[in-house]
Amino acid sequence: MSSLKFVFFNFQGRIDRRTWWMAFVLIHLGIASFNFVLSKFMGDDAPFLDGTWPNLVRLLGDRSGWITAVVFLVPQIAINTKRFHDRGMSGWWWLVFLIPFLVATAISISPLGGENYPSPLAGWAQLICGLTAMWTFITLGFLPSKHAK
Repeated sequence: MSSLKFVFFNFQGRIDRRTWWMAFVLIHLGIASFNFVLSKFMGDDAPFLDGTWPNLVRLLGDRSGWITAVVFLVPQIAINTKRFHDRGMSGWWWLVFLIPFLVATAISISPLGGENYPSPLAGWAQLICGLTAMWTFITLGFLPSKHAK
């Protein structure tokens, strides 16, 4: 794997699919570990302890979830930007996922999201977010490079 500083904190250049997968798994293991420890330290509900899979609102509703998201945002954007470059696309394509994610999160935690059950608006926003997430994941994780080695 390339230098960790280049992979996780540089937005220039390209990384191949194998490097992206290793960085993706490492980041998500870091997210789970960091959020678990931070939530215990801060007194938030630690995710997954009650055996349920938390939804986005519950996970990001805790202070530790927001801190974890901010801490790991730059490495996530860096690896995805470089992988988009490897696919022959602009790194700005990352916004195709990020903007619907932020909108869906904002709707879900606002009064528009519904009190005890999701509103239709929140459902549509989460559907669009899920579809763009699938497109991003397939594009970055499974499609080959556009650049010859």
